[in-house]
Amino acid sequence: MRTVEFHKELPWIISASDDQTIRLWNWQNRGIVAILTGHSHYVMCATFHSEDTLIASCSLDMTVRVWDFFKLKEKVMNK
Repeated sequence: MRTVEFHKELPWIISASDDQTIRLWNWQNRGIVAILTGHSHYVMCATFHSEDTLIASCSLDMTVRVWDFFKLKEKVMNK
């Protein structure tokens, strides 16, 4: 695991790691919310946008990706 960050409102933690994934965790129930895949090398950093439902990640594959978790948030919060 390279980085970990708490969401400011949701009970979520985001992690970036060498297995080329970004993982969203729920710290309240200790479960995985989602695993984001798409990078082809170590993910060095992932962070939540301060206002929108976006995640930015960067990787040693020389890419920066932006992920929108709006639908995921709606799905999880409506359970």
